[in-house]
This record gives sequence, C-alpha cells and structure tokens, in this order.
Amino acid sequence: MRAALCHNLKITKLSRQHNDSNVLVLGSGFVKADLAKRMVWAWLHTEFLGGRHLRRLKLINQFDKKIGTRC
Repeated sequence: MRAALCHNLKITKLSRQHNDSNVLVLGSGFVKADLAKRMVWAWLHTEFLGGRHLRRLKLINQFDKKIGTRC
C-alpha cells in the first residue's frame, strides 16, 4: 500500500504521478469539503508517469517483499 497524506491539489497530483499512490489520505481538520472533492477527482484522474519514478517503486516493492518474509 502506498498511502499519500495530501493537503492541496498539487501534492495530490504528484502523489499519483510520482509515487503511484493507491490510498488518498485527507485530514478533515485541514481540508475543507469543496477542496476535498476536487482533490479526490484529481487523484482518481491522474496517471502514474512511470519513467524515472518506476525505479523507486521497484525498490520499495523489493523492500516490502523482504520485510514481509520476516512477519
């Protein structure tokens, strides 16, 4: 799971483009309802860019597999 704590539209889009986040986290005390709706829409409609960012995700996945065997 790659959760992203987001507080604005830019961070929301970058969380998908660069980290391929699959969980969006919004703090109700920091994000108003109208902004939250726009952030959810942006998150759902933003694609992962791949390329140079894919290398980092592969490293994270390798780490997860290694740690998962210890649990």
